Amino acid sequence: MSIANAYHPTEKSIGILHRRFVEKGLDAVLGREKREVAPRIKIDEEIVAKIVALTCSKAPEGHSQWTLRLPADKVAELIMESISHTSI
Repeated sequence: MSIANAYHPTEKSIGILHRRFVEKGLDAVLGREKREVAPRIKIDEEIVAKIVALTCSKAPEGHSQWTLRLPADKVAELIMESISHTSI
């Protein structure tokens, strides 16, 4: 079994790894790069539970179901200062 068959990398991922290998060497490819800036928002278990409870409730008026952006807006309103829909 090849690496491509096992992990299904995208062309973009391969390009990023190739560039990192050329610029920084094998150790940079095999290890994870340390972030210069830590993520700002930490979503703990309590917030996850509130998000799950929110999305299990009836969708807001005018919507038949929850989308990713709807809970993000509601969570920002009720629970946290801000949150990206991709974090939901």
